[in-house]
Amino acid sequence: MLPQPRRSPHVRVATEDDMAAIHGWLLRQDRDGVEGSFLCNWNLTLECQRTGELIVFIDPASQVPVAYQWGALLEPGILEVRADKRGTGIGRVMVEHRLADVRERNEDILFIQCTPSSSVPFWTRMGFRLVEATSDMSRRGDVKFAYRIMPRPLPLAVHGDAVQVEVQWFGPERKWAPDAPVLATSAPAAVRSPAGDIHFAERVHGLGRTAGGDLVVRIAVQGNEIYCDKAKYEETQALGLQRCRNGFYLDGLRLL
Repeated sequence: MLPQPRRSPHVRVATEDDMAAIHGWLLRQDRDGVEGSFLCNWNLTLECQRTGELIVFIDPASQVPVAYQWGALLEPGILEVRADKRGTGIGRVMVEHRLADVRERNEDILFIQCTPSSSVPFWTRMGFRLVEATSDMSRRGDVKFAYRIMPRPLPLAVHGDAVQVEVQWFGPERKWAPDAPVLATSAPAAVRSPAGDIHFAERVHGLGRTAGGDLVVRIAVQGNEIYCDKAKYEETQALGLQRCRNGFYLDGLRLL
């Protein structure tokens, strides 16, 4: 079962004292050649602490930080657990804490870098899926990226008639190739209000990273296509499509 978004009382924003402790065990791990230790990124880690973006796990027994995370799971970052504390569930706790954070920020599309590659099984257990690299990602070499889309149910607070809606996502080649492969399809339960708007029972997401931010979206209502073009165009905003950190989402359709 995938972790449910919930915060841990052992996780908090990092302080300067925490940074001294973390730096100490990073130095030891670097000396010992521990895999998946990120002393090389120390300046970035320091900057994230200064901006309040770094969280730490405080060991209940010793009251010292034994894990840290930055990137918020919304962009490539670091999740590191001290070597002697790995395999104890701390990594899962940190992920769950971040999931609760991003949920409150109205973000559902998570995007990370899996480094080292041995971390892929962990991220898979956390509900992430590997994504094929775009041309921009490929320039970084043999680096693996992964994403997770968190479902967001929506209350159908309006009365109306059930309506069939289909939302499909494509790469930019759909503009000139009608037979381009579909990246994802959603057919949410939906109702049309007396005013004509359509409300979904769950949010529909489009992962922008899969097409370098140039996704094409096709929207059909009752089998009739009402839009098929790039998601970033202004016309989609009138329909109700909204941007988020790593793509786009729809909670319903505004139809004239």
